[in-house]
Amino acid sequence: MDKELIIKSLEHQIYRLNERLKFLEKRSDKYSWNRLKIFLSFLIATVLMFSCAGSVLGWILLAIGSSVFSITVHLHNKLIYAISRYKLYINIKTSNLSRAQLDWDKLPEPKETILNAHPFEIDLDIVGEKSLHRLINISHSKEGSHLLRTYLLETEPEYPKVLKRQHLVKELMPLSLFRDKFLLKAVSVSRKKFEGEKIVSWLNNIEAKKTSLLLLLTASVLILSYAILFVFFSLGLITAVWLFPFVLYLIFYMWFSKRTEELFKSTELIDDELSKVRILFEHIENIPLSNKNEVRKFLSPIIKNEQKPSLLLKRLEKLSEMIAARGNPFIKIIFNILIPYDVYLSIRLLKCRDEIKDNLKDWLNVLYELEALNSLANFAYLNPTYTFPEISQGDNSKYVFVSNNLGHPLISESEKVMNDFLLQKEKEIVIITGSNMSGKSTFIKTIGVNLCLAYAGAPVNANKLKVSLFRLFTCIKVTDSVTDGISYFYAEVKRLKELLDKANVECSKPLFFLIDEIFSGTNNKERSIGSRAYIKALAGLEVCGAVATHDLNLINLEKDIKCVSNFHFREDISNGKMVFDYKLHPGSCPTTNAIRVMQLAGLPISSEQ
Repeated sequence: MDKELIIKSLEHQIYRLNERLKFLEKRSDKYSWNRLKIFLSFLIATVLMFSCAGSVLGWILLAIGSSVFSITVHLHNKLIYAISRYKLYINIKTSNLSRAQLDWDKLPEPKETILNAHPFEIDLDIVGEKSLHRLINISHSKEGSHLLRTYLLETEPEYPKVLKRQHLVKELMPLSLFRDKFLLKAVSVSRKKFEGEKIVSWLNNIEAKKTSLLLLLTASVLILSYAILFVFFSLGLITAVWLFPFVLYLIFYMWFSKRTEELFKSTELIDDELSKVRILFEHIENIPLSNKNEVRKFLSPIIKNEQKPSLLLKRLEKLSEMIAARGNPFIKIIFNILIPYDVYLSIRLLKCRDEIKDNLKDWLNVLYELEALNSLANFAYLNPTYTFPEISQGDNSKYVFVSNNLGHPLISESEKVMNDFLLQKEKEIVIITGSNMSGKSTFIKTIGVNLCLAYAGAPVNANKLKVSLFRLFTCIKVTDSVTDGISYFYAEVKRLKELLDKANVECSKPLFFLIDEIFSGTNNKERSIGSRAYIKALAGLEVCGAVATHDLNLINLEKDIKCVSNFHFREDISNGKMVFDYKLHPGSCPTTNAIRVMQLAGLPISSEQ
């Protein structure tokens, strides 16, 4: 299945869901009118019955009318709930369609903070307005979203982890219905992202004194004593001696309330999170796992637990609801006078907490990782022409980068141009020259972003990609800083020095660098001197990579340094316009176009000046 079929399938699904939604909304409108008609009809009939036929028939008719109205309201509420779920499901499908079509306006707004000090996050658009993370991320938790970002920003990828994620993504990829329902359940409970760490914090940080069965027995005896004595007192058999155990119980209750006040308050605060997490665990426990051995192994902490996590959390959720009921002072007083309500809740709550305390962190970690993997699997599902890369390892394959039809996933299919690229030498440094707007910058970003996808365990935008494990570092979007008093040139120098420092660090993985317009912040002469010296310094280290530049003097390095190779992008002029093919060609660029670009823009520039 190609991408066009995926898009058509999503459009068809959205159409059918919208048609069903329209049908349900029409039914809902009818229910609204029927509710009003039933209410008014029975109200008038009941009033007439009471006034004309007597109270007995009036009460009978009132009971019938109330029952019919209640049933109608119940059915209408179910219909309203179904409508809300259809709307959410349409939003999920529409979001997937937007991801497939790169329609940024319809995607959720990015929430992640950009890390300026990261080796490639800004340069490769991993996070931000039109970024890889925003395109891929379907996590409903902050932790799952952050974990996906961590995968995409791997600075030192490890072979077992990359391979494990890749296998899991491959198995999760066809489970689109599971992903949709997972997200539907999450947003049905709350539009806000859930925060499972609130529950973990509650489990680990709350200081509550243990409530023993002796305290429950004491409270029960006191309640039973004053209850029995009060009955005898009411019958006139004894004096008001029931007050003595009653006062003792009040003293006991005030003392006990101080012990458990913090416990009960903190439990009420996690009630919403318990509901969200419990529903998601419930969904995971029912995931279809035939022929999904890697996923089954990955989810084993949840699905192979002796007691289902969802059931344990449901107990805790019910206790939290019972605690919330105490928020009504009248209910709190009545319950605790009649039964040892708070003492019982405290015992049950601490027991339930002990049952999940040791496991919840592990369960949540699996949940967060599943969310991140689901995002990558959804990305793979929406891009069926993308391929999973082959990851090379070992000392004999430290400098492998072989790609066929490599493209940039953030460029639409209609505008995207694919290129082949491979490292043909050990520690190869590729000098990419070309005219303005010819595609140099986009191409080196294409290399980098596909490396990020490969190490995250995702498919890449290529027909084939075989790569080694590299440490990635880029110098592409260098910016100055007015507040820090840093010029563009000095910011670039700092970035390149950082790259060189990383290259000098002893590591089993070579550094893969991508540099755009090296030393562009200074004059031509000094730029040329600095660039040549810098590339020569890199050539002696455990590195490989590409340098995109306008400086044609750098192409001569191929003669001086064995590991340097030249490639270029070119352009033609057709009908007075610049025409680019955006294809990578071997060798150095034979032309420049800066003056021609200025002339075409209408500037008074002559090539003879």
